[in-house]
Amino acid sequence: MSGNALRLLAIGDSWQYTGLTHSLSTALAGLKYRVRADDDDAYCANGKTLRTLAGADLPDLANYVANMDGSREAPQVLLLSCGGNDIAQRNVREYRATRLFTLLRQGASSAEMALDPGLVDEFVDGELARHYRAVLRALTDNTRIPILVHGYDRPIPDGRKLNIPFGPGPWLKPVFDAAGIAAELPVRQEIMKALIDRLNAMIGRVAQEFPGQVHHLGFAGVLEQQPGYSQDYRIYWANELHATAKGYAALAHVVHRKIVELGLL
Repeated sequence: MSGNALRLLAIGDSWQYTGLTHSLSTALAGLKYRVRADDDDAYCANGKTLRTLAGADLPDLANYVANMDGSREAPQVLLLSCGGNDIAQRNVREYRATRLFTLLRQGASSAEMALDPGLVDEFVDGELARHYRAVLRALTDNTRIPILVHGYDRPIPDGRKLNIPFGPGPWLKPVFDAAGIAAELPVRQEIMKALIDRLNAMIGRVAQEFPGQVHHLGFAGVLEQQPGYSQDYRIYWANELHATAKGYAALAHVVHRKIVELGLL
């Protein structure tokens, strides 16, 4: 796959961020894609929320993409993902203030009972869907290049944080603890699986509203299909929210296969 040299513009959160040691963008760079964010990291940054991207950032994002269109270094593909920080709310230490906490039924002893279906509907298929729709409408109004949009794979709420001094996290286990959810990790995994699968399904539906230009990538379940995952998922998950280099490499191949399928290489 050497010599791809396709130019990708990354928009979104830490899964896209080009400044990290390991991210989806760095994994794609390893496949010889030319991945960049905007010069000021205004639209691609650790902790970026979909709410901000669809709100305060949106006019400038639309102008930025419009001004790049047709230039010599214009991206040939946009890669978009956001929404995870809207759920987990990075660096919030009062865990009861996170959106994830509000979606949980306190004291639930099973995954089936843990998520409030009405609140999940309102948040994922209401609020986040409106935000994704606004961002995709602004992008498609200002460029005709293909847009690849993805959600996330299914995180493991095991209490691991970013492995750097004073690094952020954990983001999930403390919320479950605060809500009094059953302590067994498999129960909490099922809760996150249900929530992330809902998020991914919503992104897929919204993407279909922009046929021909916006393409959804299914990441949910990719990592658990990789060799050795069942023996030690930590091979592919670096912490509660981020994949390892090996994990991102597996996800980057999903992006690459879609690019090939679309005939962009």
